[in-house]
Amino acid sequence: MQLTRIEQENAEFFMHLCPEDLLSDDKYLKLGVIDDNDEPASVCVTGVNENMGSIQWLFTDPDKREQG
Repeated sequence: MQLTRIEQENAEFFMHLCPEDLLSDDKYLKLGVIDDNDEPASVCVTGVNENMGSIQWLFTDPDKREQG
């Protein structure tokens, strides 16, 4: 598994795992996990509001859960 930052250049790769409006919003930190077969496995979208961190979206492809 590999953790990567989701940016404009690679957002489409993760689009089926997360709503497009979150992936295109620059105010969030977006992280993606790529599995050992170079396929997208998971997405986490986080933000900071009033000095408090929050998770806006957290999703793992059901076929890729519990694999380490």
